[in-house]
Amino acid sequence: MPHEVVLGSIYAALKTLLSAYVPLSSLLGVKPLGGAPGIYDEGSVPQVVTSVDGWLPYLTIGAGTQVPDHTMGMDGSSRHAWNCTLQIKAIGQISESDGLAIMSQVFAVLPDGKALVLAGYGSAWCEEFTLFPTIVTTAGAKVTREWPAIVRVHASDEA
Repeated sequence: MPHEVVLGSIYAALKTLLSAYVPLSSLLGVKPLGGAPGIYDEGSVPQVVTSVDGWLPYLTIGAGTQVPDHTMGMDGSSRHAWNCTLQIKAIGQISESDGLAIMSQVFAVLPDGKALVLAGYGSAWCEEFTLFPTIVTTAGAKVTREWPAIVRVHASDEA
C-alpha cells in the first residue's frame, strides 16, 4: 500500500513540472543560490528573496489538504485513493497583467487531466484549477501582489 501522506510526493511532482516549463520559468525570478526558477514551499521563501529586487516574482506551493477517497473493487479488493488540494501562489511587485500571465502559464502546465508521476502510486492527475482574487499589500512605496490558486489532485494506488 502506498504512503498514507501523499502531499509530499505531489509537491515534488509539481515543482519538477513547473520548474521544467520554460514559458513559466522565464517569467520568474531565480533562486539566490543555484539559479533555479523561484519556486518555493509555502513558508520557506528566503528573506533575501522578499527584500531584494531581482528575485521577484516567484511561486509558492503549499497549504495542502488531503482527504481519503478509498473504495472497494467489485472483487472485494480495496483501492486506496486521495483527493488533495494545494495552493499555488504567484507573488511579485509586478502589474496585474504580468501576474495573470504567470498564472496562465501555471494553468498551461497543469491542465485538467494532466497526469502526474508519483513514486509509490499507480496514478495521479490534476482535476481542476481555481484562481482566486488578487491580494494587494503595500509596504512603504512598494506594492506586492499575490495571485493564489488551488489545484485539486487525485492520487491512487491503482494504475
